[in-house]
Amino acid sequence: HSEFSALKKDYHVDFHCCPSSVFIKSDFTLLSRIIQNFLSNAFRYANNGRVLLGCRRKGQQLCIQVLDNGPGIPEDKQQQVFEQFTQLSTKLVGPKGLGLGLNIAQSLAEILSHELGLKSKAGQGCLFSVTVPIVAAPEFSSSQAPRASTNLQGVGVLCIDNEAAVLTGMNDLLSAWKCKVFS
Repeated sequence: HSEFSALKKDYHVDFHCCPSSVFIKSDFTLLSRIIQNFLSNAFRYANNGRVLLGCRRKGQQLCIQVLDNGPGIPEDKQQQVFEQFTQLSTKLVGPKGLGLGLNIAQSLAEILSHELGLKSKAGQGCLFSVTVPIVAAPEFSSSQAPRASTNLQGVGVLCIDNEAAVLTGMNDLLSAWKCKVFS
């Protein structure tokens, strides 16, 4: 949420996130990459639109969903968007990508044994989802080592990127964390 909230003004997107307190079983890095891909696409295609990140419980599964009100994907093109080097010719914001994002998301979901979903109609936006198993809350023992401080206040960070929007977003995010940002 923090990463994409910093970008919402650059993409002119009304972004909302509905948090959940459910515990899931997955690889944090790979699952994050899938969700980041969904959000990146939603931001690029929903210019001056709305994007929502939320969850729905389905029995012992949690469906993490990214909804947008962009141009949508016609039913006959929905499998095609998961193929390598494929982008539909619709209006988008920012530089044109390589058309690998959804293919990578699909590959990561297969590695994790998570199910991807897509619901869309032309002109009515998209709902991309990934379904993950729910687990019981972990039990922590009192003998665990104390957690390291996650306070980044005053930490110097050099920010380098070839995309001005990404650089602006990272500057905003790091500044909100009270880092000293150099770009």
